[in-house]
Amino acid sequence: MLLGVLFSVACDPIDEETSNNANNNANNPTNNPTNNPTNNPTNNPTNNPIGCVYEGPLQPGEVCSPVEPGIVQDGCPSYHLCHTVQGVSTCTPICNTLYTECGPESTWICYDRVMLQGEVPYANLCVPKDECNPYFNPNNGYNAMSGCGTHHRCYGFMGANLNTKCVLENDPSHPLGLGKKGDPCTNSLDCSFGHVCEGPPSEMVCRYLCMDDMDCDINYCDFNTTGSDTLGVCR
Repeated sequence: MLLGVLFSVACDPIDEETSNNANNNANNPTNNPTNNPTNNPTNNPTNNPIGCVYEGPLQPGEVCSPVEPGIVQDGCPSYHLCHTVQGVSTCTPICNTLYTECGPESTWICYDRVMLQGEVPYANLCVPKDECNPYFNPNNGYNAMSGCGTHHRCYGFMGANLNTKCVLENDPSHPLGLGKKGDPCTNSLDCSFGHVCEGPPSEMVCRYLCMDDMDCDINYCDFNTTGSDTLGVCR
């Protein structure tokens, strides 16, 4: 998959054989990133880096053309990546911290990471959340699959609130862990489904998601942490 990222980083030299704009960008002070700081040059993470890409006319979510040799503009705005999913390429926002809120009014989740070539090793992608239920209690008929497709499990991720995403059970890019209540973790995917990774950065542990105190044995179900009316974490 060939990708183009749009954010301010140093650029690879433009290959004149694949870019008709190389000389124009070098000689025109309005296109030169050194002379015009309002333009955001980007590193082209293709198999054959071909230079700087400047902010395009497309809007977030619009269909785009990934950068490849001979094409030096994917049309996406700054801080977006022309990302291809199931054969469709759209301008996708990039984000900073995985598994936290991002995107329009913080209603999306920073979830996918794509590896790049050049000076920027990777980019995190901001994608829509899934309306699914991560609660797991087979005795009551809950299997953490509601709202997801076949072979997917719904996982909760703690940001400002509980964010949910359907995760493919055998996806090598998002391997599922086996952590149980109290086990150390760095994110919820280190835990088994039905759990969420929560706590201060240096003390994060897997906590069981609960619907009431009866799910937590001698502990209680804390709804304040998740910001949810229906799911809390066992304390």
